[in-house]
Amino acid sequence: GIGVQRDFKLAIKYFSLASQSGHVLAFYNLGQMHAIGLGMIRSCPTAVELFKNVAERGKWADRLMSGYQDYRSYRFEESFMQYALLSEMGYEVAQSNAGFLLDREEVNLFKDRGEELVRALQYWGRAAAQGYSAAQVKLGDYHYYGMGTLIDYEMAASHYRMASEQQNNAQAMFNLGYMHEQGLGMKKDIHLAKRCYDLAADSSVDAKVPVTLALIKLQLLFKLESLKETPLKIIFNLDENIASNWDLYLITVITILCGAVLYFRRPVPRAPPAPNQTGAATSTGGSSQQAPPSPARTDRDDAPATPAAPSVSTGEQEHRAAASARNTTAENRANRNTEPADATLNENVE
Repeated sequence: GIGVQRDFKLAIKYFSLASQSGHVLAFYNLGQMHAIGLGMIRSCPTAVELFKNVAERGKWADRLMSGYQDYRSYRFEESFMQYALLSEMGYEVAQSNAGFLLDREEVNLFKDRGEELVRALQYWGRAAAQGYSAAQVKLGDYHYYGMGTLIDYEMAASHYRMASEQQNNAQAMFNLGYMHEQGLGMKKDIHLAKRCYDLAADSSVDAKVPVTLALIKLQLLFKLESLKETPLKIIFNLDENIASNWDLYLITVITILCGAVLYFRRPVPRAPPAPNQTGAATSTGGSSQQAPPSPARTDRDDAPATPAAPSVSTGEQEHRAAASARNTTAENRANRNTEPADATLNENVE
């Protein structure tokens, strides 16, 4: 109330506007008002969050850049010392960076690997407590593999679940799906595993490929388990949707059977009789004589067949024989008349 009437609501308004621009003193004043309850309902969690922003925005925060420059210059021990000091002051970035350096075995300040992992677990735990989802996933990994602590699948699943529910971390969802699939730290449930895999794919584009491979493996496992339980179910794929439409499938099967019966019982057409190949019969004096059949064909199928010789009656044969005899007699006579003439011609020539 300096120069004006005291108004806590207006003070909160202007402090909030200044804090949006990163003003450190505005964060501090807002924290004090939330902690005491001036002009608002008292809220200790909000006050702690505001004081945290004050701590991370002070001049001492320049040590973060100093630690980063040491890391880029491959001075890992100096970088770790900077981050370790800032982590004790509550800097979440410094806590996660210190855990990262210990996790990568880039610091040679401890006597064995076990001590490094114990310290790294502490730093990851502090960073996770401030809402850093990657640190929460790291805590789950440490409990899953027994790094710096004993193997505890239930605790690992708890950390993965917190990271997936609070900040939609795709890696945590994928890990949780794998634990559901294998039944590690919880009851084995393929359906919940598929749900976690789908959520991981929806949360991050980078998770598409590993999720696709995991779903293929999950589908094979599901089919194998279904085959063990009910072989007919996997053969006919009788899920709930198909079972609800059983009448349609029954009608289809009956129709196919009726069609098969009608097809096999259809009348078979018979081949027409072959034509008669015998020649015409002729009769003489009340007697009949059948013409001999035509000789068998020895040429190609597409060549015309040789016609059979026509049948000749006995009377005609005798008449032809008499005519042939008369012709022979006439030729002999003509030859006799010709020979003397030829002889006379020869004598005159001589």
